[in-house]
Order: sequence, then C-alpha cells, then structure tokens
Amino acid sequence: NYNLDDPRVANELQVFFGGMTAVTSEARAASNPFNYATGSQIPVYLIAGTNDTTVNPAAAEALDSYLTDQRWNVNLTLIPGATHNSIIVPSAAGPDSLAAILEATASAAG
Repeated sequence: NYNLDDPRVANELQVFFGGMTAVTSEARAASNPFNYATGSQIPVYLIAGTNDTTVNPAAAEALDSYLTDQRWNVNLTLIPGATHNSIIVPSAAGPDSLAAILEATASAAG
C-alpha cells in the first residue's frame, strides 16, 4: 500500500499508525510518498503479483504511473499468477518472482 491516504487501505494501517484515519490523518499524510515524490535518478523497482488479494496490484501500477509522471527512474514488473506471498515464498510463481527480483537487484547494483 503506497498511497496511505487511500480510504481502501485505511483499516489495514490502523495498527501501523496507532489509530483510525480521523485520529492519524496528519501522520498518514506526512508518511505518504505521493506527497513528496519529485524527480530522482535513483532506480525504483516495483514487483507485484497479478493475483495479489492482499495488496491490489493496481497500487503498484498507480505508484509506477505517478513516479513516471514525476520523472523518476521506475520499473514495474507484474508477475502473472503470483500472489502477495508467492513473490517471496516458494511456489509455482517462484521462478518468475525470483528472476524479477534478481534482475531488479542486478540493475540497481549497476
């Protein structure tokens, strides 16, 4: 969940922020990367599974679009059939997930 102001994730972040949105709205806004992102050459690699029901892959797509508009060096990899956990836990999507992570790491290392 990248957009911390998004009402769809408000309940999921109660423990992290220590309360309901109405009480923690200032902390959420201060922590929201969408409020601070300006152009950067630092590479950002986003990886999401197309079958993720924990964090909708649309969140990664929205961040990719936003950062691209802000002229960031951003790359999004959507792994077909992968879920939230299969990206990091061995599964049928494991080889594709591992390949995407290794590619992102190698690119970041230069």
